[in-house]
Amino acid sequence: MITPNSIQNGNGFYISYNSVDTRLYGSDTTALVDNNMTTFFILNGDHREAYKPLIPKGFEACLEYFKENQHLMNKYSDKLKLKPPHDQSQKYIRERHNRQALTMGQNPPYPDELF
Repeated sequence: MITPNSIQNGNGFYISYNSVDTRLYGSDTTALVDNNMTTFFILNGDHREAYKPLIPKGFEACLEYFKENQHLMNKYSDKLKLKPPHDQSQKYIRERHNRQALTMGQNPPYPDELF
């Protein structure tokens, strides 16, 4: 049975805490994710309490917290200036689907291509 991530919803984004996939990520993680699931700003550790008062202030306030804690950024996190490739290559799409599944506490659809 898969334990779902702990989710805190904001307006157009959410905070996802994952304590299950520590073997994959190297530790528990907290992700700032837009509702379109196109950006995943992932920090190592449990940052739910720090994000909690920022969520009502919006995505930008949470993004500032992420920026201030970049030294804790997980290796699988999107980078701040990362833009998706224009051609939307198949490899990029498969990686994105894997990341989306993991953030939602689901098994990745392409386990042989984990990042």
